[in-house]
Amino acid sequence: MNLKFLAKSSSGSPYTVSFEFTDGDITASCTCKGAVFYKMCKHLIGLASGDESFLYNPDQRPQLKTLQSWIESTKLPPLLLSYNQAQKAKEQAEKQLNKAKSSIKKILLVNREE
Repeated sequence: MNLKFLAKSSSGSPYTVSFEFTDGDITASCTCKGAVFYKMCKHLIGLASGDESFLYNPDQRPQLKTLQSWIESTKLPPLLLSYNQAQKAKEQAEKQLNKAKSSIKKILLVNREE
C-alpha cells in the first residue's frame, strides 16, 4: 500500500512525501533537498509522527490517520517519541545558548568600548 502527502515547505511549493507499507515494513521518501542528500528530513519525521502541521493540504488528514495505523504496527513509535523529545530539548538548549551569547556579547562589547 502507498500513501503520498504534500508537505509544507519554507519556499511555499510543497514537497511530495511518500510512504509504502509492505509486509509490516515501511519505507519513505521526500522530494526535499534534506531527504535527497541525507535520506532523512523533518517532513518524513513530522508526518510519521502524525504532525498535521506538515500537511500542505488539510484534506489529507484521513490519509495521515492511515499512516499512523501503519506506524503503530512497527517499532517506530518509541523511536519517534524519543526523537521528538530530543528535538524539543535541542531547541530549548539553543534558545538558552543564544540568550547566554547575547548577554556575554553585551558585556564584552561594553568593556571593549571603555
